[in-house]
Amino acid sequence: MNGKTTVLFCESSIRNLKHLCRELNVEDTPDRDAAEREILLRGYERWGAGIVHHLYGGFSFALREENGRLFCARDAFGIENFYYCNLPDDRLLCAPNLSGITSNPGYRKAIDPEALQIYTIFGYPAGERTLWRGIRKLMPGCTLTRDKGPATIGRWYR
Repeated sequence: MNGKTTVLFCESSIRNLKHLCRELNVEDTPDRDAAEREILLRGYERWGAGIVHHLYGGFSFALREENGRLFCARDAFGIENFYYCNLPDDRLLCAPNLSGITSNPGYRKAIDPEALQIYTIFGYPAGERTLWRGIRKLMPGCTLTRDKGPATIGRWYR
């Protein structure tokens, strides 16, 4: 990590918030969202990708370093959602909900016929597929990183 890191989005319910506030010297304020964002920034600065091993509870987040590197993660049980999509112009969209991607002008809405078939069989889109073509779910216990080129999916929890 080099330079300033920003939180692109954070959906979380970090259960060990008070412990992490003490450990990372973050003010435990009534504004839980602000405290969780600060924990992500300081924790990522200290532990890098290992931050996921320090968070207990549900979370999905996306962090972007000043150099453009993207680091994203989802909690081990999939409590919080995380969706991503590679656009034809080589941009990567990510959001905690589908509308965060489908409402982007760069995304062309289209149903994924294979995911639709799975949905009609099981009653939900199984695995990483969604009903929208090209939009994938980051599976529980996984990270997504992207420097330059394609995103890399890794598993941090088994």
